Amino acid sequence: MERLIAPFLGERSGDLARTLIAAHGSLAAVLNADETLLGEELDGDDRAAALLALAREIHLFLLREPIRDREIVGNYADLVAYLRADLTYKRTEQVRILFLSSANRLLRDEIVSEGCLDEAPLYVRDILRRALQVGAGAIIVVHNHPSGDATPSKADIDITRQLIEAGRTLGVVVHDHLVVAGSGIVSMRNLGLI
Repeated sequence: MERLIAPFLGERSGDLARTLIAAHGSLAAVLNADETLLGEELDGDDRAAALLALAREIHLFLLREPIRDREIVGNYADLVAYLRADLTYKRTEQVRILFLSSANRLLRDEIVSEGCLDEAPLYVRDILRRALQVGAGAIIVVHNHPSGDATPSKADIDITRQLIEAGRTLGVVVHDHLVVAGSGIVSMRNLGLI
Protein backbone atom coordinates (compact mmCIF):
# COMPACT_ATOMS: atom_id res chain seq x y z
CA MET A 1 0.00 0.00 0.00
CA GLU A 2 2.89 2.32 0.77
CA ARG A 3 4.16 2.10 -2.81
CA LEU A 4 0.68 2.72 -4.15
CA ILE A 5 0.19 6.01 -2.32
CA ALA A 6 3.85 7.17 -2.46
CA PRO A 7 3.46 9.20 -5.70
CA PHE A 8 0.95 11.42 -3.91
CA LEU A 9 2.25 11.43 -0.36
CA GLY A 10 6.01 11.05 -0.79
CA GLU A 11 8.01 10.37 2.34
CA ARG A 12 4.90 10.34 4.52
CA SER A 13 3.45 7.34 2.66
CA GLY A 14 5.05 4.71 4.91
CA ASP A 15 3.80 6.28 8.12
CA LEU A 16 0.34 6.90 6.69
CA ALA A 17 0.08 3.34 5.36
CA ARG A 18 0.95 1.92 8.78
CA THR A 19 -1.50 4.31 10.46
CA LEU A 20 -4.31 3.27 8.11
CA ILE A 21 -3.71 -0.44 8.67
CA ALA A 22 -3.56 0.09 12.44
CA ALA A 23 -6.78 2.12 12.40
CA HIS A 24 -8.72 -0.28 10.17
CA GLY A 25 -7.17 -3.58 11.24
CA SER A 26 -6.03 -4.95 7.89
CA LEU A 27 -5.19 -4.04 4.31
CA ALA A 28 -8.52 -5.52 3.21
CA ALA A 29 -10.38 -3.28 5.63
CA VAL A 30 -8.47 -0.22 4.38
CA LEU A 31 -9.33 -1.04 0.77
CA ASN A 32 -12.99 -1.40 1.75
CA ALA A 33 -13.14 1.80 3.79
CA ASP A 34 -15.20 4.77 2.69
CA GLU A 35 -13.25 6.80 0.12
CA THR A 36 -14.10 10.12 1.80
CA LEU A 37 -12.90 8.81 5.15
CA LEU A 38 -9.68 7.56 3.55
CA GLY A 39 -9.11 10.99 2.02
CA GLU A 40 -9.40 12.56 5.46
CA GLU A 41 -7.07 9.97 6.98
CA LEU A 42 -4.58 10.59 4.17
CA ASP A 43 -4.26 14.24 5.18
CA GLY A 44 -6.90 15.34 2.69
CA ASP A 45 -5.29 13.74 -0.35
CA ASP A 46 -8.30 12.59 -2.34
CA ARG A 47 -6.08 11.34 -5.19
CA ALA A 48 -4.43 8.76 -2.94
CA ALA A 49 -7.84 7.72 -1.60
CA ALA A 50 -9.17 7.38 -5.15
CA LEU A 51 -6.18 5.22 -6.06
CA LEU A 52 -6.88 2.90 -3.12
CA ALA A 53 -10.52 2.67 -4.23
CA LEU A 54 -9.30 1.81 -7.73
CA ALA A 55 -7.03 -0.90 -6.29
CA ARG A 56 -10.10 -2.41 -4.62
CA GLU A 57 -12.05 -2.36 -7.89
CA ILE A 58 -9.19 -4.03 -9.76
CA HIS A 59 -8.95 -6.68 -7.04
CA LEU A 60 -12.69 -7.41 -7.28
CA PHE A 61 -12.51 -7.53 -11.08
CA LEU A 62 -9.73 -10.12 -10.91
CA LEU A 63 -11.68 -12.20 -8.38
CA ARG A 64 -14.84 -11.99 -10.50
CA GLU A 65 -13.11 -13.24 -13.67
CA PRO A 66 -12.95 -16.97 -12.75
CA ILE A 67 -16.68 -17.14 -11.97
CA ARG A 68 -17.82 -15.57 -15.24
CA ASP A 69 -17.41 -18.49 -17.60
CA ARG A 70 -17.80 -21.58 -15.51
CA GLU A 71 -20.48 -23.45 -13.66
CA ILE A 72 -20.92 -21.92 -10.23
CA VAL A 73 -23.01 -24.53 -8.41
CA GLY A 74 -20.79 -27.10 -6.73
CA ASN A 75 -17.70 -25.00 -7.42
CA TYR A 76 -17.92 -22.35 -4.74
CA ALA A 77 -14.21 -21.69 -4.02
CA ASP A 78 -13.80 -18.83 -6.50
CA LEU A 79 -17.27 -17.50 -5.72
CA VAL A 80 -16.52 -17.45 -1.99
CA ALA A 81 -13.26 -15.55 -2.54
CA TYR A 82 -15.07 -12.92 -4.61
CA LEU A 83 -18.01 -12.54 -2.22
CA ARG A 84 -15.81 -12.32 0.87
CA ALA A 85 -13.68 -9.61 -0.71
CA ASP A 86 -16.72 -7.64 -1.82
CA LEU A 87 -19.11 -7.99 1.12
CA THR A 88 -17.23 -8.72 4.34
CA TYR A 89 -16.46 -5.09 5.19
CA LYS A 90 -19.73 -3.47 4.11
CA ARG A 91 -21.20 -1.41 6.95
CA THR A 92 -24.81 -1.97 5.94
CA GLU A 93 -26.64 -5.06 4.75
CA GLN A 94 -26.69 -5.61 1.03
CA VAL A 95 -28.70 -8.25 -0.83
CA ARG A 96 -27.51 -9.38 -4.21
CA ILE A 97 -28.76 -12.02 -6.56
CA LEU A 98 -26.57 -14.15 -8.77
CA PHE A 99 -28.73 -14.92 -11.80
CA LEU A 100 -27.66 -18.18 -13.44
CA SER A 101 -28.32 -19.78 -16.80
CA SER A 102 -29.84 -23.24 -17.08
CA ALA A 103 -26.23 -24.49 -17.20
CA ASN A 104 -25.57 -22.69 -13.87
CA ARG A 105 -23.26 -20.11 -15.41
CA LEU A 106 -23.36 -16.56 -14.14
CA LEU A 107 -25.59 -14.30 -16.23
CA ARG A 108 -25.69 -11.33 -13.85
CA ASP A 109 -24.62 -10.32 -10.38
CA GLU A 110 -26.99 -7.59 -9.21
CA ILE A 111 -27.53 -5.69 -5.99
CA VAL A 112 -31.29 -5.83 -5.35
CA SER A 113 -31.46 -4.19 -1.94
CA GLU A 114 -29.43 -2.18 0.54
CA GLY A 115 -30.52 -1.67 4.10
CA CYS A 116 -29.18 -0.65 7.47
CA LEU A 117 -26.87 -2.27 9.99
CA ASP A 118 -28.99 -5.33 10.63
CA GLU A 119 -31.50 -5.74 7.82
CA ALA A 120 -32.15 -5.24 4.14
CA PRO A 121 -35.47 -5.95 2.46
CA LEU A 122 -35.80 -8.87 0.08
CA TYR A 123 -38.83 -8.82 -2.19
CA VAL A 124 -39.72 -12.21 -3.66
CA ARG A 125 -41.86 -10.82 -6.48
CA ASP A 126 -39.20 -8.36 -7.65
CA ILE A 127 -36.44 -10.97 -7.60
CA LEU A 128 -38.44 -13.49 -9.59
CA ARG A 129 -39.61 -10.84 -12.05
CA ARG A 130 -35.97 -9.91 -12.66
CA ALA A 131 -34.98 -13.57 -13.02
CA LEU A 132 -37.57 -13.97 -15.76
CA GLN A 133 -36.47 -10.73 -17.45
CA VAL A 134 -32.85 -11.87 -17.72
CA GLY A 135 -33.75 -15.45 -18.65
CA ALA A 136 -32.33 -17.01 -15.50
CA GLY A 137 -33.14 -20.64 -14.79
CA ALA A 138 -31.70 -20.42 -11.30
CA ILE A 139 -30.47 -17.96 -8.70
CA ILE A 140 -28.25 -17.77 -5.67
CA VAL A 141 -29.20 -15.22 -3.01
CA VAL A 142 -26.31 -13.55 -1.21
CA HIS A 143 -26.32 -11.03 1.60
CA ASN A 144 -23.95 -9.83 4.27
CA HIS A 145 -24.18 -9.43 8.03
CA PRO A 146 -22.15 -6.37 9.10
CA SER A 147 -22.26 -7.69 12.68
CA GLY A 148 -19.59 -10.21 11.72
CA ASP A 149 -21.77 -13.24 12.53
CA ALA A 150 -22.78 -15.21 9.43
CA THR A 151 -25.52 -17.17 11.21
CA PRO A 152 -28.76 -16.85 9.19
CA SER A 153 -31.63 -15.22 11.07
CA LYS A 154 -35.12 -16.72 11.22
CA ALA A 155 -36.25 -13.95 8.85
CA ASP A 156 -33.45 -14.90 6.41
CA ILE A 157 -34.57 -18.53 6.44
CA ASP A 158 -38.29 -17.73 6.14
CA ILE A 159 -37.93 -15.37 3.17
CA THR A 160 -35.63 -17.83 1.41
CA ARG A 161 -38.21 -20.59 1.80
CA GLN A 162 -40.87 -18.27 0.36
CA LEU A 163 -38.58 -17.49 -2.57
CA ILE A 164 -37.95 -21.20 -3.20
CA GLU A 165 -41.68 -21.97 -3.19
CA ALA A 166 -42.58 -19.08 -5.49
CA GLY A 167 -39.62 -19.83 -7.76
CA ARG A 168 -40.71 -23.43 -8.10
CA THR A 169 -44.01 -22.24 -9.59
CA LEU A 170 -42.18 -20.11 -12.19
CA GLY A 171 -39.43 -22.60 -12.99
CA VAL A 172 -36.68 -20.62 -11.26
CA VAL A 173 -34.51 -22.78 -8.98
CA VAL A 174 -33.06 -21.21 -5.82
CA HIS A 175 -29.79 -23.08 -5.40
CA ASP A 176 -28.68 -21.44 -2.18
CA HIS A 177 -28.69 -18.43 0.09
CA LEU A 178 -25.22 -17.44 1.24
CA VAL A 179 -24.62 -15.19 4.24
CA VAL A 180 -21.28 -13.35 4.24
CA ALA A 181 -19.69 -11.93 7.39
CA GLY A 182 -16.34 -11.48 9.06
CA SER A 183 -16.70 -14.98 10.52
CA GLY A 184 -16.95 -16.49 7.03
CA ILE A 185 -19.63 -17.54 4.57
CA VAL A 186 -22.55 -19.75 5.54
CA SER A 187 -24.59 -21.73 3.02
CA MET A 188 -28.20 -22.27 4.06
CA ARG A 189 -28.30 -25.29 1.76
CA ASN A 190 -25.26 -26.88 3.43
CA LEU A 191 -26.78 -26.25 6.86
CA GLY A 192 -29.97 -28.03 5.77
CA LEU A 193 -32.06 -24.90 6.35
CA ILE A 194 -33.48 -24.89 2.83
